[in-house]
Amino acid sequence: MVNNYSGESAYTHDIASSYENDRRVEEHWRKEQCYAEKLIQAMPDGSRVLDLPVGTGRFIEYYQAKDIQVVGIDISESMLLEAGKKVASSSIKLGLGDARVLDYPDNAFGYVLCWRLLHLLPPDILREVVCELARVASGKLYIQAYVRDHWYYPLKFKRIIGRVLSKIRAPLKSRKKPWSHIQSHEHSEAMLIRLFSDCGLRINAIDILGLYGALKVKVFVLEKV
Repeated sequence: MVNNYSGESAYTHDIASSYENDRRVEEHWRKEQCYAEKLIQAMPDGSRVLDLPVGTGRFIEYYQAKDIQVVGIDISESMLLEAGKKVASSSIKLGLGDARVLDYPDNAFGYVLCWRLLHLLPPDILREVVCELARVASGKLYIQAYVRDHWYYPLKFKRIIGRVLSKIRAPLKSRKKPWSHIQSHEHSEAMLIRLFSDCGLRINAIDILGLYGALKVKVFVLEKV
Protein backbone atom coordinates (compact mmCIF):
# COMPACT_ATOMS: atom_id res chain seq x y z
CA MET A 1 0.00 0.00 0.00
CA VAL A 2 2.97 2.32 0.11
CA ASN A 3 5.29 3.43 -2.63
CA ASN A 4 8.58 2.27 -1.17
CA TYR A 5 7.70 -1.37 -0.72
CA SER A 6 6.81 -4.03 -3.26
CA GLY A 7 3.04 -3.52 -3.42
CA GLU A 8 2.59 -0.96 -6.16
CA SER A 9 5.10 -2.45 -8.60
CA ALA A 10 4.68 -6.13 -7.72
CA TYR A 11 0.94 -6.51 -8.26
CA THR A 12 1.00 -5.99 -12.01
CA HIS A 13 -1.67 -6.98 -14.53
CA ASP A 14 -0.41 -10.58 -14.88
CA ILE A 15 -0.29 -11.06 -11.11
CA ALA A 16 -3.66 -9.39 -10.53
CA SER A 17 -5.47 -11.35 -13.25
CA SER A 18 -4.46 -14.71 -11.73
CA TYR A 19 -4.29 -13.62 -8.09
CA GLU A 20 -7.34 -15.44 -6.77
CA ASN A 21 -6.93 -18.58 -8.87
CA ASP A 22 -3.35 -18.94 -7.62
CA ARG A 23 -4.54 -18.81 -4.03
CA ARG A 24 -7.82 -20.71 -4.03
CA VAL A 25 -5.82 -23.91 -3.46
CA GLU A 26 -4.69 -22.61 -0.06
CA GLU A 27 -6.66 -24.06 2.84
CA HIS A 28 -6.31 -20.87 4.84
CA TRP A 29 -7.64 -18.83 1.88
CA ARG A 30 -10.87 -20.80 2.11
CA LYS A 31 -10.99 -20.34 5.87
CA GLU A 32 -10.42 -16.61 5.44
CA GLN A 33 -13.31 -16.44 2.99
CA CYS A 34 -15.66 -18.24 5.38
CA TYR A 35 -14.52 -16.05 8.27
CA ALA A 36 -15.06 -12.83 6.32
CA GLU A 37 -18.45 -13.95 5.00
CA LYS A 38 -19.76 -14.61 8.53
CA LEU A 39 -18.25 -11.36 9.79
CA ILE A 40 -19.86 -9.28 7.03
CA GLN A 41 -23.22 -11.05 7.35
CA ALA A 42 -23.31 -9.98 11.01
CA MET A 43 -22.71 -6.29 10.29
CA PRO A 44 -25.75 -4.10 10.99
CA ASP A 45 -27.46 -2.44 8.03
CA GLY A 46 -26.06 1.01 7.38
CA SER A 47 -22.56 0.11 8.54
CA ARG A 48 -19.64 1.91 6.95
CA VAL A 49 -16.68 -0.34 6.12
CA LEU A 50 -13.09 0.24 5.03
CA ASP A 51 -11.48 -2.69 3.17
CA LEU A 52 -7.76 -2.03 2.82
CA PRO A 53 -6.12 -3.38 0.78
CA VAL A 54 -9.18 -4.38 -1.21
CA GLY A 55 -7.01 -6.18 -3.78
CA THR A 56 -9.10 -8.04 -6.34
CA GLY A 57 -12.22 -7.61 -4.23
CA ARG A 58 -12.35 -11.07 -2.74
CA PHE A 59 -15.09 -10.00 -0.28
CA ILE A 60 -17.18 -7.87 -2.64
CA GLU A 61 -19.87 -10.53 -3.16
CA TYR A 62 -20.43 -10.60 0.62
CA TYR A 63 -20.66 -6.81 0.83
CA GLN A 64 -23.21 -6.67 -1.98
CA ALA A 65 -25.47 -9.03 -0.10
CA LYS A 66 -25.75 -6.44 2.69
CA ASP A 67 -27.11 -2.91 3.06
CA ILE A 68 -23.76 -1.38 3.97
CA GLN A 69 -21.41 1.27 2.57
CA VAL A 70 -17.93 0.06 1.62
CA VAL A 71 -14.77 1.89 0.64
CA GLY A 72 -12.10 -0.34 -0.90
CA ILE A 73 -8.59 1.09 -1.21
CA ASP A 74 -5.50 -0.34 -2.85
CA ILE A 75 -2.22 0.97 -4.23
CA SER A 76 -2.26 -1.28 -7.30
CA GLU A 77 -4.29 -0.09 -10.27
CA SER A 78 -4.22 -3.60 -11.71
CA MET A 79 -5.73 -5.10 -8.57
CA LEU A 80 -8.41 -2.40 -8.51
CA LEU A 81 -9.31 -3.12 -12.13
CA GLU A 82 -9.96 -6.75 -11.18
CA ALA A 83 -12.01 -5.67 -8.17
CA GLY A 84 -14.02 -3.28 -10.32
CA LYS A 85 -15.27 -6.16 -12.45
CA LYS A 86 -17.16 -7.50 -9.41
CA VAL A 87 -18.81 -4.26 -8.33
CA ALA A 88 -22.51 -4.14 -9.13
CA SER A 89 -23.65 -1.75 -6.42
CA SER A 90 -23.26 2.00 -5.89
CA SER A 91 -22.69 1.26 -2.20
CA ILE A 92 -19.13 0.09 -2.98
CA LYS A 93 -16.50 2.68 -3.86
CA LEU A 94 -12.99 1.73 -4.99
CA GLY A 95 -9.96 3.99 -5.14
CA LEU A 96 -6.20 4.29 -5.15
CA GLY A 97 -4.66 5.24 -1.84
CA ASP A 98 -1.67 5.21 0.47
CA ALA A 99 -2.40 3.37 3.70
CA ARG A 100 -0.17 5.72 5.68
CA VAL A 101 -2.21 8.81 4.79
CA LEU A 102 -5.92 8.15 4.31
CA ASP A 103 -8.13 10.95 3.06
CA TYR A 104 -10.85 10.33 5.64
CA PRO A 105 -11.64 11.98 8.99
CA ASP A 106 -11.15 10.38 12.38
CA ASN A 107 -13.65 7.64 13.26
CA ALA A 108 -15.01 7.52 9.68
CA PHE A 109 -15.59 3.74 9.56
CA GLY A 110 -17.51 1.45 11.85
CA TYR A 111 -15.49 -1.52 10.60
CA VAL A 112 -11.99 -1.85 9.17
CA LEU A 113 -10.86 -5.02 7.39
CA CYS A 114 -7.17 -5.38 6.64
CA TRP A 115 -6.27 -8.66 4.97
CA ARG A 116 -2.89 -9.89 3.71
CA LEU A 117 -1.02 -6.62 4.12
CA LEU A 118 1.07 -6.66 7.29
CA HIS A 119 3.62 -9.16 5.97
CA LEU A 120 4.39 -6.77 3.08
CA LEU A 121 5.40 -3.95 5.41
CA PRO A 122 8.72 -3.41 7.22
CA PRO A 123 8.35 -2.42 10.89
CA ASP A 124 8.63 1.36 10.43
CA ILE A 125 5.93 1.50 7.74
CA LEU A 126 3.86 -1.10 9.58
CA ARG A 127 3.55 1.27 12.54
CA GLU A 128 2.39 4.14 10.35
CA VAL A 129 -0.23 2.00 8.64
CA VAL A 130 -1.69 0.43 11.79
CA CYS A 131 -1.94 3.79 13.56
CA GLU A 132 -3.66 5.30 10.49
CA LEU A 133 -6.17 2.45 10.39
CA ALA A 134 -6.83 3.03 14.08
CA ARG A 135 -7.37 6.74 13.45
CA VAL A 136 -10.15 6.26 10.88
CA ALA A 137 -11.88 3.47 12.81
CA SER A 138 -14.78 4.10 15.17
CA GLY A 139 -15.65 0.47 15.80
CA LYS A 140 -13.87 -2.83 15.31
CA LEU A 141 -10.80 -3.58 13.23
CA TYR A 142 -10.14 -7.05 11.83
CA ILE A 143 -6.48 -7.33 10.93
CA GLN A 144 -5.17 -10.55 9.41
CA ALA A 145 -1.49 -11.40 9.79
CA TYR A 146 1.01 -14.19 9.27
CA VAL A 147 2.43 -14.45 12.76
CA ARG A 148 5.65 -15.82 14.17
CA ASP A 149 4.61 -17.08 17.59
CA HIS A 150 6.14 -19.48 20.13
CA TRP A 151 5.47 -22.45 17.81
CA TYR A 152 7.46 -20.90 14.97
CA TYR A 153 10.72 -22.85 15.33
CA PRO A 154 9.14 -26.31 15.85
CA LEU A 155 6.89 -25.68 12.85
CA LYS A 156 9.80 -24.44 10.75
CA PHE A 157 11.86 -27.53 11.63
CA LYS A 158 8.93 -29.80 10.78
CA ARG A 159 8.46 -28.00 7.46
CA ILE A 160 12.14 -28.36 6.53
CA ILE A 161 12.07 -32.09 7.31
CA GLY A 162 8.91 -32.45 5.25
CA ARG A 163 10.51 -30.75 2.25
CA VAL A 164 13.59 -32.97 2.45
CA LEU A 165 11.48 -36.13 2.63
CA SER A 166 9.31 -34.99 -0.27
CA LYS A 167 12.35 -34.46 -2.48
CA ILE A 168 13.75 -37.87 -1.57
CA ARG A 169 10.46 -39.64 -2.29
CA ALA A 170 9.47 -37.78 -5.44
CA PRO A 171 12.07 -35.39 -6.83
CA LEU A 172 10.33 -32.67 -8.79
CA LYS A 173 11.51 -29.56 -10.55
CA SER A 174 10.74 -26.63 -8.31
CA ARG A 175 8.03 -24.39 -9.67
CA LYS A 176 8.48 -20.72 -8.90
CA LYS A 177 5.31 -19.35 -7.37
CA PRO A 178 3.92 -16.33 -9.25
CA TRP A 179 4.14 -14.17 -6.11
CA SER A 180 7.61 -15.30 -4.99
CA HIS A 181 9.17 -12.02 -6.20
CA ILE A 182 7.25 -10.06 -3.59
CA GLN A 183 9.30 -9.11 -0.55
CA SER A 184 7.81 -10.42 2.67
CA HIS A 185 8.47 -9.63 6.32
CA GLU A 186 7.92 -11.91 9.31
CA HIS A 187 6.47 -10.20 12.40
CA SER A 188 6.32 -11.75 15.85
CA GLU A 189 3.05 -11.86 17.73
CA ALA A 190 4.63 -10.04 20.69
CA MET A 191 5.72 -7.17 18.43
CA LEU A 192 2.27 -6.87 16.87
CA ILE A 193 0.59 -6.83 20.27
CA ARG A 194 2.89 -4.01 21.40
CA LEU A 195 2.25 -2.13 18.18
CA PHE A 196 -1.52 -2.38 18.50
CA SER A 197 -1.27 -1.02 22.03
CA ASP A 198 0.99 1.83 20.93
CA CYS A 199 -1.62 2.79 18.32
CA GLY A 200 -4.36 2.95 20.93
CA LEU A 201 -5.97 -0.40 20.20
CA ARG A 202 -6.94 -3.24 22.49
CA ILE A 203 -7.31 -6.87 21.46
CA ASN A 204 -10.77 -8.40 21.90
CA ALA A 205 -9.88 -11.75 20.33
CA ILE A 206 -7.23 -13.54 18.28
CA ASP A 207 -8.67 -16.07 15.84
CA ILE A 208 -6.43 -18.72 14.26
CA LEU A 209 -7.25 -19.65 10.65
CA GLY A 210 -4.48 -22.12 9.91
CA LEU A 211 -0.85 -22.24 8.89
CA TYR A 212 1.20 -20.56 6.18
CA GLY A 213 4.48 -22.42 6.19
CA ALA A 214 5.82 -22.06 9.73
CA LEU A 215 3.65 -19.02 10.41
CA LYS A 216 0.22 -18.96 12.03
CA VAL A 217 -2.56 -17.24 10.08
CA LYS A 218 -4.34 -15.10 12.66
CA VAL A 219 -7.01 -12.43 12.74
CA PHE A 220 -6.68 -9.82 15.46
CA VAL A 221 -10.05 -8.41 16.50
CA LEU A 222 -9.34 -4.91 17.78
CA GLU A 223 -11.05 -1.75 18.97
CA LYS A 224 -9.93 1.61 20.30
CA VAL A 225 -9.08 1.91 23.96
